Amino acid sequence: MCVHKFYWRHAEPDLECTSDTQAFADLPSLLQERRIAAELGYPDPVNPTYDATTEMYYKVAELLLGRVAEDEAGGRVQVLFATHNEDTCKHIVKR
Repeated sequence: MCVHKFYWRHAEPDLECTSDTQAFADLPSLLQERRIAAELGYPDPVNPTYDATTEMYYKVAELLLGRVAEDEAGGRVQVLFATHNEDTCKHIVKR
């Protein structure tokens, strides 16, 4: 959920809490988060630009790919990357 500005704060803890049978963190919809943030007077949690979203995606991807590399022999870490962006697909494949 890299469109979320503050996701990086949760990526590592979410990964630590995820067991082999769980999917990675399921975050509430962005519209709901925006509404709640506005009601509580908090900043908009959505990244302000396409570039900021892409930067967050790469940062989280590097964290996850690092975990896959650490577990290379164990086979316990499995990751699925989803994106509609050709450049981010290429980034993951090259990595």
